Amino acid sequence: MNIGVINRWIRAQLFAIWKLYKLAKRTIRRHGFVGAAKVSLTKAITWLERKKQICIDDFDELHGVDTAEKVRIDSLHVIGDNLDFGHNYSTIPFFYFRSLISLLNINYEDWTFIDIGSGKGKILILAMEYPFKLVVGVEYAKELNEIAKKNIQIYTSQLEHYPAVKLVCTDAIQYEFPVSPIVIYFYNPFEKKIMDICMNNIIESLRMNPRTIYLMMLNIQYSLDFKGEFVLVAMNNPGEERYYSIYKSRNT
Repeated sequence: MNIGVINRWIRAQLFAIWKLYKLAKRTIRRHGFVGAAKVSLTKAITWLERKKQICIDDFDELHGVDTAEKVRIDSLHVIGDNLDFGHNYSTIPFFYFRSLISLLNINYEDWTFIDIGSGKGKILILAMEYPFKLVVGVEYAKELNEIAKKNIQIYTSQLEHYPAVKLVCTDAIQYEFPVSPIVIYFYNPFEKKIMDICMNNIIESLRMNPRTIYLMMLNIQYSLDFKGEFVLVAMNNPGEERYYSIYKSRNT
């Protein structure tokens, strides 16, 4: 490497350290040590939030898709009468989803992956990286479902091999679950009233057609009644920003 380039890089690092030193002195002088620590913590949290958003935005830029921007649900046209019970659209960084999928001990080729409240299709795109038998998105907002279609078309053009993908534009409480083994993903899509109905439908489907079902729950802020049919197999600290819990059907 050119010596001049190395020298410029070293000078840039020293200048950055000097600026941090000056900023620390000024912050301590203005706020004291305790106050400076609080200010630094706030800035660190802000920086981390920005980095996470950059990860989400970079995924879109890399693949030419549109998944990052949040959308208010009340600005959309939906199927059914449950607009008031839906939550706004947002998504998660790709690496977080991959870490969750790694917790499942399954043979992907035998399984169908279903995202309830699939929005713009980000999770469907990520699920397509795995050899599922089928990947399904269930979304009641027409505009989001159309964006998901475009995103999937763009993404599949970049792949040689990928599983079959199906988009279903309907209210989640009207969706009929397939009778094969399924992984059902929920990223806080709606209020408890709708989740209770959806969960009852899952349990009824399980009882009529016994099979293994995994439930992947992210940021679900209310309790659920599994009627003894599911057991908890993995979870993280409920105090974390993204709280997950994974359940498996009991008698399989």
